[in-house]
Amino acid sequence: MKKRIARSSEKLPEFKTSAEFEALTGAQKEAVFQSLEGGVDPAELRPLTPGERKLFEGFRRKAKMGRPKVGKGAKMVAITMERGLLKKSDAFAKQNHLKRSELFAAGVVAVMENPKLLRRKGAA
Repeated sequence: MKKRIARSSEKLPEFKTSAEFEALTGAQKEAVFQSLEGGVDPAELRPLTPGERKLFEGFRRKAKMGRPKVGKGAKMVAITMERGLLKKSDAFAKQNHLKRSELFAAGVVAVMENPKLLRRKGAA
């Protein structure tokens, strides 16, 4: 038996939240499922209006995946560090609720603001 697909001209029950959907009768829920199951009839499609296009572009820009951009963005770098120091820095970061990269960035900023923090001969 082939299932009947509701067309856009047919009135479907309206709901905006999951609670409103749950309040629908079984028959109303089934009508919604049936309308979605068959996909979209290409004959019912039309180009977006200028207002719809503007709204769509706004949503598309906001929906970019990934981490939010901070400052000029982030760049992954590889550094070499003595294992014992790395272990201590990871423990310190965890204890202070920081990510490793946040701790390292704070250290770089601190040294740039006060170069005397460097203990190495000839540095700054």
